[in-house]
Amino acid sequence: MTCGLSNDQLDFIFYLYHHRCFKSERAKRYEAIKRDLSDKLESDLDDVIKSLLSEGYLAKTKKKGVNYYIYIGRSKRVLMMHEYSIRV
Repeated sequence: MTCGLSNDQLDFIFYLYHHRCFKSERAKRYEAIKRDLSDKLESDLDDVIKSLLSEGYLAKTKKKGVNYYIYIGRSKRVLMMHEYSIRV
């Protein structure tokens, strides 16, 4: 990959983008993410989340459990670079 992200990381970013998780108020619960993506990803979900957090594409909140959202600028740029179908 030109940006250094794996397909699983890109799919995770696209999943949160598709669900419009751009702010802490719109963050997605870990349990919901696990339910929806655990079968579709080849890598371990926790490893994908940890790597995206460290690279600055993902943020987390602690409301009732852990919730995740993406930083829209970087995430949108990387999805467009890899030709994901996104709304501009």
